[in-house]
Amino acid sequence: MVLLIILAIIGYIIFGYFIMNRIDIFIEKDVINTGTDYVDKKSTGGKGLLLFGNNELAKSVVKYCNDKDIELKFIEYYNELDFGYEYSLLLALSNNDVDNLMISAIGKKVCSIPHIVSLCNNNENLKIYDGFDMEKVITLDNDIGYMFNLIKEVVDSEI
Repeated sequence: MVLLIILAIIGYIIFGYFIMNRIDIFIEKDVINTGTDYVDKKSTGGKGLLLFGNNELAKSVVKYCNDKDIELKFIEYYNELDFGYEYSLLLALSNNDVDNLMISAIGKKVCSIPHIVSLCNNNENLKIYDGFDMEKVITLDNDIGYMFNLIKEVVDSEI
């Protein structure tokens, strides 16, 4: 009886994985592409930077971009993302790793943002960050000035 329950659970997990994989493929190919094909990204502006987060580091980046006249879109929630705009760099700098990972995944897969810099607040989550294709992962082990200088290098290389 226990063996049947274990086999049923394993089958359920495999079936769930298969279904989720098919849903991802459907969303990536059919829903996302058909929803954004009609948007002329060039008509909504040039390439810019997208900043997600509201902390001291994010405020430093906003000040730096304002001083350098770098076009920056600041968002605090996922639903503020403009899918018709072509971003060149995403800075995920919130104090929550789940939020940073989520916005990074959305930026990479849905918005096709080529460069992503993300803040890892808990070093135990670094393995999860490794699975994403980000240009840099910054940890809180470093001080704000050092993290800001790393971000500044990426921003300057993209502009």
